[in-house]
Amino acid sequence: HAASAELLKQVIELEPSFAEAHLCLAQVYTALGRAAEAEAALDEAATLRPEIAGWVQAQRASLSPPEGAGAAGGAEARGRGGERGAE
Repeated sequence: HAASAELLKQVIELEPSFAEAHLCLAQVYTALGRAAEAEAALDEAATLRPEIAGWVQAQRASLSPPEGAGAAGGAEARGRGGERGAE
């Protein structure tokens, strides 16, 4: 996951207005347990694409897995994201 975060940061450096890269980075940060950074990436995506602001707000609930879940919440989110991308 750390390598994914680094790659996404490079993408964002090259194309800062690519909102989807910020969304992906938020998912990676969530999986890594870095909620504050995930929230910042979500905020940036919502700034770049105001039409998804409501969806971004709903995603905030997934930033912190339930107590005792450890990294499972992040793994579940990754699974859902991968399934959406495979459709």
